[in-house]
Amino acid sequence: MNVKVIDLFAGAGGLSEGFRRKGYDIVAHVEMDKSASLTLKTREAYYYLKSINRLDIYKSYLKKEINH
Repeated sequence: MNVKVIDLFAGAGGLSEGFRRKGYDIVAHVEMDKSASLTLKTREAYYYLKSINRLDIYKSYLKKEINH
């Protein structure tokens, strides 16, 4: 499926997560809350690192071995 989704008022990304799991292409999130936006960035980093087989970097981030 190649349906593109823009998640408005995204919060921490729960709705996007559901769409992603069903095969939709999330192209953007719109969220004004800083904490929620950081969660969205972390989710996107996870999926990118997973796609290039580098979840070791994500795991290091979770263990606070890296912070960016």
